[in-house]
Amino acid sequence: MPVPTYLNPIKFTINNFIVFVLILIPIFLFYSLFFHFLTNIPYIDDFSWYFNFINKFDSANAFQDKLHTFLDPYNNHRHYFQRLLIIPFVYLTGQINISFFIIIGNISFIAFLSTIIRKTNLIGSAVLVWLAFQPISFMNYYTFAFFNLPVFLFSLLCIRLMVQQGTLRWIILLGLLATFSNGNGLLVWLLGILISLVQKDGKRLIVYGATLSLLILVYSLQGGQADSPRVIDVEFISHALLYFIQIHAYFVNWPDYALPWIPLLIGTGLLLIVGYLVIKNKPFYYKSEKSYLLVYLLFLSLSMALISFLRSSVNGLNANVIDHYKIYPCLFLGILIYYCTEQKSLTTFWKYSFVAISILITLVNYTIYIPRMYTHFTNQVADALNYHSTKKWLFYPVIQGKKEYEFVNTVSNAVIKKGYYSEIEPSITETNTRYEANADSTKSGLILRAENLTYSPFSEHVFFVVNCGSYQYHFPVLSDRSWKDILRFRFQQTSINAVIDWNALNEPCLSHFDKIRFARLKNGSLTYYPLSVVAKSLTK
Repeated sequence: MPVPTYLNPIKFTINNFIVFVLILIPIFLFYSLFFHFLTNIPYIDDFSWYFNFINKFDSANAFQDKLHTFLDPYNNHRHYFQRLLIIPFVYLTGQINISFFIIIGNISFIAFLSTIIRKTNLIGSAVLVWLAFQPISFMNYYTFAFFNLPVFLFSLLCIRLMVQQGTLRWIILLGLLATFSNGNGLLVWLLGILISLVQKDGKRLIVYGATLSLLILVYSLQGGQADSPRVIDVEFISHALLYFIQIHAYFVNWPDYALPWIPLLIGTGLLLIVGYLVIKNKPFYYKSEKSYLLVYLLFLSLSMALISFLRSSVNGLNANVIDHYKIYPCLFLGILIYYCTEQKSLTTFWKYSFVAISILITLVNYTIYIPRMYTHFTNQVADALNYHSTKKWLFYPVIQGKKEYEFVNTVSNAVIKKGYYSEIEPSITETNTRYEANADSTKSGLILRAENLTYSPFSEHVFFVVNCGSYQYHFPVLSDRSWKDILRFRFQQTSINAVIDWNALNEPCLSHFDKIRFARLKNGSLTYYPLSVVAKSLTK
């Protein structure tokens, strides 16, 4: 019996060694930042995914009430896989450890890529790894990993077995795990029906069709939080189509002068290439080890179609693709190139050109997104410090209104009271080192700017701190850091500024504050510095 090629030992050459190093670099860079930013601070959906769910589940006495809480959908997602892990972990440890679940989500993503890549295709593996481990959709990895990443692994394994006509019980299990880990996981059953039709397998067609029908029936009976009703007319369809084509090209943030034509051309080109490969190679029949990857590309494209239908936002001809969804085009491009490098007779020039392009795309994204990442996590830390002082989440996460703030504060207070979550407890130091700051006062707030200080945004979080009675409000500074600074390797800041908007916070006492200070958080230690604040109509 011949040995599968992927089990053969890899031949050592200088070229293979270089490519292997190129595979390790993006992983090391990505997870160095990951562990630097990893935090147990809740953000947006975390208040529902963890806090509200555990609070409601714990408060339910009867079994049917607990079951109802478990089955209750959130934003039309049935996260039953995640809940099956959250419940025993929280009850065994007594803690909601968001960081732990973020790590679990990333482990599932590493397993997903490990299922695809082989040492016999190091070039394709390098391209895929560079496009997969990048910051353009960083919150999917660093914040929402546990709820957004497992679906990639389960859907891939399910589709692979469907194409290869694997054991039905494993297909059903993996298909249900995909379905109940994220909303788009339901799409695997549509592809299963298509695969069984092409393979003329009546038994599997009945199983996949019956499973999909049963799931749709359960979904309709169960109901859920529906999106705002959208009128399906010519405008809606045209917007969805424009969004669908362009989202395939959003593996980078396109500059304004490239919109909308470059994303439209690239998106159309990628869709045509995949269509050609599907028609020519007939991936629904198991011919080679990687034929299922073309079917998986259809899954990713259908997922983007679902996003386009439910969440499309178009301004003129420009699709407004938020960062949250950009993980899909990155994986789409990476897997497409991986497939081509393995299945097609590409010259060495083209293979290494693809590697160079993937590296360039990712490095460009790093220069753009590292400042955004630091801003995001500084805001998150500021909000945690504010909760520590005021027992209220104030302005981060950015949510829609008073009811949402009341909700997150209510569920946070509940799980903290029950001992399931511990708020941030920094080591606090006071110092007499004084800095000067200028303030432009307005009716709605202050614009503060401090000069002649030095800090590193790569290792410190810095804030303006407004004292109001017994409360302290931490306002994250707005750094002037940009991608040009990173290219120049400028790692030090010498000035900070912040906008303090009283009206946005709805905290009346802030307009009658006692003093303003400067603070820096480093390695869990928070140091406060006095400020001399000078303005035309204000001196504190």
